[in-house]
Amino acid sequence: MTIDYGSYEGQVVLLAGILVGATVTALDYNLRKKHLLKLINESKPEVMFCSDYSTKTIADILYDIVHKPAFKISKSVYDGFTTYSSIIASSTNLFVQPSKSVNKNRPCALIYSSGTTGVPKGIYLSEDAIKYALTSFKTLLLEEPVENRFMITSPIFWYTGFLLLMLSIHFGKPRLFFSSRPSAEQILCSIEKFKPTFTMTGVSAINEMMCCQMANGHKYNIESLTSLMIGGSPMRPELQETITENLLHGRIPIKQGYGITEQGVVAVWPMQSDINTVKTGSVGRPAAGIRIKIVSLETGECVGPNVKGEIYVKSVSNMIGYAYDMKKNVLSYDEHGWFKTGDVGYYTNDCCLFIVGRIKELMIYKGLRIAPTDVETVLLNHPDVLDAGVSSKDCLYGDLLVGLVKVKPGQHIEPVRLVSYVNERVEDHEKLRGGVLFVNEIPRTLAGKLKRDELKMLIEST
Repeated sequence: MTIDYGSYEGQVVLLAGILVGATVTALDYNLRKKHLLKLINESKPEVMFCSDYSTKTIADILYDIVHKPAFKISKSVYDGFTTYSSIIASSTNLFVQPSKSVNKNRPCALIYSSGTTGVPKGIYLSEDAIKYALTSFKTLLLEEPVENRFMITSPIFWYTGFLLLMLSIHFGKPRLFFSSRPSAEQILCSIEKFKPTFTMTGVSAINEMMCCQMANGHKYNIESLTSLMIGGSPMRPELQETITENLLHGRIPIKQGYGITEQGVVAVWPMQSDINTVKTGSVGRPAAGIRIKIVSLETGECVGPNVKGEIYVKSVSNMIGYAYDMKKNVLSYDEHGWFKTGDVGYYTNDCCLFIVGRIKELMIYKGLRIAPTDVETVLLNHPDVLDAGVSSKDCLYGDLLVGLVKVKPGQHIEPVRLVSYVNERVEDHEKLRGGVLFVNEIPRTLAGKLKRDELKMLIEST
């Protein structure tokens, strides 16, 4: 187990675990202590690596860890931990024969969900599931330059970060990574300095990169990028067009992707020769080995093109199952073996898939469903807004939408004008009837996803 963002040492520990045939896992060090303790007690790690950001936290809860790890490794000197450097220095074997797998369906990794609405879910994945997910990613990069260089901004505990690490090793390509969550300026500066050709990031991160680049007069040269992917949450067409124009100057397209830990890569953009056939705002078409159907939220019946519903998936890279939750393993599939993603979306006549949002994040006003991401996109398109999230208050008619906004440095926005700006651009039931709340920071996970439960708490505390 690593409790780390993505340091070199943490990567080595994970890879070593895979090579000796262990089940590896990684945790977000920014989780609440009680959540960290719960997940550690469930997974019972024998070896635990802690970064400088997590060592003290783990030391604080060590007494309450029921199954004490046999080896506690830290990056720096800390009482009760063995340092990574001392282990390397004392090693006499320069080569250890990797374990030869006899069961490709064994649990190779325990990957945790983002935990945006509570405690992350643990998901067991087999070697074959991970290999197939890597194959889907690999097809995206076949037309990339031979001198391809990866920049990994995703944390290692996020499945995308884990896969990109494996993919860079598979291709034998240099990779640039960050040991803590990078700022937009750090990412831009790193692109200019190290000239990566490929990166994948989240919606909030790329929006902040655009704002930073514009605020600094486009001083950072990012023309080394030949491929840019977005994942983690949906990006609406209008925001995608804005960022393509203002950050990339139309030089390369933003390729959205859609994947879930339980089923791997679900939808991808096609090869470069067919790239113009994918609509802006779409996450692409079903990946190889993937079948998708859309099921009505009202009737439970399968629906056709351009009708929103829950996305069901059948995949050859299916998970082994959720950890420590047999009931969820049963309820996550329908009677025909289709996995219920919990995501709302639709597909067009030419099979382009669009993601609307999570079912559990949908809000309702006067009986009409609202995807908060639709309203968040409008807020993010305001020239003076740096980051934003949408939550709600309870009211007689359902959910009263409230916008939470982080304003760009040096800018000032009148609340009434911002509400008017949004309300002029959304449907009647999507209007910010609860107003806006200005905050210093929008709560996000280290992977950049909104912490919906904390947005709600901010509103309730005012």
